Amino acid sequence: MSNDAITQPPDLSLKYGAVKMVAYWRQAGLSYIRFSAICANVVRAALKPQFKVEALKAAEANVKILKPKTA
Repeated sequence: MSNDAITQPPDLSLKYGAVKMVAYWRQAGLSYIRFSAICANVVRAALKPQFKVEALKAAEANVKILKPKTA
């Protein structure tokens, strides 16, 4: 068997896959934040009911805004 018969598998590195993924959401005109929010909503919607409530609670954002004290 000669070395000519052995073929190299295509390069399927993570870097290449990530570049392809960026192109999809960029081509759609989305920011990465918006893209990830859409993905998160889809995953939450696909959850079984017993896990959905807990996932929705974890998805809520709690922000506390404090104004600095002025003397």
